[in-house]
Amino acid sequence: MLKRLLFCLVVLATACAAPAPSPTSTSSPTLEPPPAEQTALAYFVAWQRADYVSMYKLLAPSAQLVVNENQFASRYSQAHSTATVKFLRAVLQSALREGNRVTVNYRLEWDTVLFGTLITDDSLTLTLDPARNQWGVDWNDGLIWPPLEGGHIFSLQYNIPRRANIYDLDGRGLAVEGKVVTVGVVPGQIVDQVTLIDALVPVIGLDPDLIATQIANARPDWYVPLANISFEVSQANRDVLSLPGVQLRETAAREYRGSAALCVISVSDACHRQSHGQGVACVM
Repeated sequence: MLKRLLFCLVVLATACAAPAPSPTSTSSPTLEPPPAEQTALAYFVAWQRADYVSMYKLLAPSAQLVVNENQFASRYSQAHSTATVKFLRAVLQSALREGNRVTVNYRLEWDTVLFGTLITDDSLTLTLDPARNQWGVDWNDGLIWPPLEGGHIFSLQYNIPRRANIYDLDGRGLAVEGKVVTVGVVPGQIVDQVTLIDALVPVIGLDPDLIATQIANARPDWYVPLANISFEVSQANRDVLSLPGVQLRETAAREYRGSAALCVISVSDACHRQSHGQGVACVM
């Protein structure tokens, strides 16, 4: 009996002396960031609205160190304005993730006023910012339009074609491309001013005193333009226009010849006059 009691006491003491189990440590689960495609789509939607502020907020921090918000907006607005963009579409096509980087392929379409619809396939890279647990666009100039990468800009050059000639019913030119000759003088090169002025008056139709005043108010090496004459008139008076001190300068210009040129008016008015028996041809 005594031995059994001692055994129970030993067992009880051993159980009381056993160390208490340590609490199990728990760690918070890592939250997955939103899909990178979601950031790319938000970027495209803001782009289509020309919301450059929202676009800039979606850039990766490293990209924001390279370009500030004003520069970013200016780059986009300048490119769109020069290319006469009236509407754009960016359509996401695929996305591939490799660690903390995602490459998004998309198709970009610009509807323009002057050039129709411009289409290109491009890609952008998004990087994961661990501090914010968000994806950001790794931006460069080529995302505006691929050839702009590296700081290039669009430049628009106009090439305005010449206007067509207009002829009357007999084939005579009413409004045609021609030349205008500007008659001028260089005071320091004039040998006989009185003779020169007397010779120029019937050719250019200016008052001699006015010509003399313009010469007197100019420096010896100045070119003083006096009047414009037609190319044909300049050819008919080559002897006068070859006198010392005279200089001619030619420019292309549209010529309206003869009294018939006064009838080159709007089509509607011309047709109205013809219908009332005034004999003005409709020039189409």
